[in-house]
Amino acid sequence: MLKWVLRAGLVLAAVWAVAWFVVAREVKARVADWFAQQEAQGLVAENTGLSVAGFLDRFDLTVTDPHFAGTGWDWQAPFGQVFAMFWKPWHLIGVLPGGQKLTLGDQVLTLDAPKIEGSLRMAPEAGFDPREVRVEWEKIAVSSSKGWAISTAHVLGAAQETADQALKLWLQADDITLPEGSNLGGLGPKIANLRFDARLPLAAPMTWEAVQVQGVEVRTLDLSWGKLELEGSGQLAADPQGQAEGQIELRIKGWQAIPDAAIGLGLIQPGMRGGLMGALEGLAQAGDDPAELVLPLVMKAGRMALGPIPLGPAPYLQ
Repeated sequence: MLKWVLRAGLVLAAVWAVAWFVVAREVKARVADWFAQQEAQGLVAENTGLSVAGFLDRFDLTVTDPHFAGTGWDWQAPFGQVFAMFWKPWHLIGVLPGGQKLTLGDQVLTLDAPKIEGSLRMAPEAGFDPREVRVEWEKIAVSSSKGWAISTAHVLGAAQETADQALKLWLQADDITLPEGSNLGGLGPKIANLRFDARLPLAAPMTWEAVQVQGVEVRTLDLSWGKLELEGSGQLAADPQGQAEGQIELRIKGWQAIPDAAIGLGLIQPGMRGGLMGALEGLAQAGDDPAELVLPLVMKAGRMALGPIPLGPAPYLQ
């Protein structure tokens, strides 16, 4: 009996090993074909090597020196990696190193980070439609050939389809250092943290072809930047033209920086500063706490305004 068990085990191991090599070769061939397809569409899509490791239980794809370019842009990195378990091909994990370079027109951006990690979960059915995307990195810095730089200690972004047919979005960024000399509204060059948590109802499950968003429920919007402390929540829906319509209530401490920030962003003329400050002071005094200003971010009839400050067209949701 034991002899037959051993023989069966050896046969299964041999089949598994052969299957791994067959699939690994197919993965490598498909990636090579994908690069060729991008070239056929007029893009630059190059690499200096493709390899698949991970025998026996996973597939570790490494693309050496990936290089993509199109009209007005060029991106390259030392390598890129994608990992998947043999029995769970619908869950991919990707890694990119520092040393990436992105050229936009005449400007070259260099990205320096220990690594950038991302994951993609797909539905384990035909089509492998997306269900969750996550990207995270620590201590990333972007420097420009034009002399400016920006960095952050930690960033996490995620999008996940939920069981009630909605898309949950999450963004967290900590210790953002803006380019030297940045002082919008006197707030300084350091953003302590940014949090964004939202739920987007969907008209249909996500596919690679379309994501049909019906609205936005902003559950958490937190920003801590110098003396400015902002919290927000509210709901938006798509109007007949597909633009956002609704209201997000913002609670702002350190609101005295708003007029100078609006001037710095080009939203108002410097001569309007006094009138805007007076209006904000009146709104703050009318509230429960003069130190905290409650302002509505209103989107209606295709336009967007923050209290008395017009912000331009409302964004499109569809």
